[in-house]
Amino acid sequence: MRIGRAGWTLLVVLAAAAGCAQVLSLDSYGPAPAHDGGQGSSASSSGSSSGSSGSSSGVQPGDDGGDATVGNDSEGPDVTPGQDAPPVETGPVCDQSNCPTGCCTTGGQCVAYASQSSAACGTAGAACAPCAAGGTCSMGMCTCGGTSCNGCCTAGGTCEPLASESTGSCGAGGTACAACATGQTCDTQSGQCVCNAGSCPNGCCTAGGTCLAAANESTSACGAGGAACVACAPGQECDTATGQCVCNPTSCAAGCCNGQTCVLQGSQTATECGNGGGACAACPGGDTCKAGQCCHGMMCMGVGGG
Repeated sequence: MRIGRAGWTLLVVLAAAAGCAQVLSLDSYGPAPAHDGGQGSSASSSGSSSGSSGSSSGVQPGDDGGDATVGNDSEGPDVTPGQDAPPVETGPVCDQSNCPTGCCTTGGQCVAYASQSSAACGTAGAACAPCAAGGTCSMGMCTCGGTSCNGCCTAGGTCEPLASESTGSCGAGGTACAACATGQTCDTQSGQCVCNAGSCPNGCCTAGGTCLAAANESTSACGAGGAACVACAPGQECDTATGQCVCNPTSCAAGCCNGQTCVLQGSQTATECGNGGGACAACPGGDTCKAGQCCHGMMCMGVGGG
């Protein structure tokens, strides 16, 4: 069939209309992929030359339209990520900022001063810690003293038990440890510095528990070998070389010495007579002792005279 100019014009118009419809259909799905645009351009060009070509290039259901939908998804915004995982619970935080007047347990609890004990003591948010044996907790500090310590407290605030004490560190009842004086030792049963034979071998022990060295002894305080100091009897003096009370011419000038005992003239008898601190002696038979002399009738002579 011969088609005239008017017929060809109509075919071109129809092909163009079909191309516009394709463009409108793609726009409804969003921007077409770049390669689809090239195909559309080619289809439009083919439509201009042939009606049958224009018809075949149109969008078919499930063809380019479907591709356009996929392309739209791939070019669209990223998928919104899911919510962040909830934070891991670490428990309460205890430190100096929220526990300035206490200590912190391993569980993050603040133990205030009033609730602390020797088993959990500390300050300024530090970790709670036990005090040493015999120690007590006061205002967040481990201290030593009172009935908690049966020994003495060292300069470092620790309790030194009685059994561990020494002459250099002695005390009881939580008192401060102190060194015993020269001539004393620490009694580890009582925590007291004492004077005894072991600590004072060259002197005597006073009533106050101190050791009085023999060189410092006197008639009123004399002794040896750590024995108790005693006062010498009248007519005696303390021999500072031996720590013994002795009778001698100095101490018994008005009598005689019977051993280490001074027998004064007023107490002498015929069997115990003497003078000037010499040894007492017995007078000859029938004689009497007068003023430290043996007398026979009116005649008196010194002890040992004829």
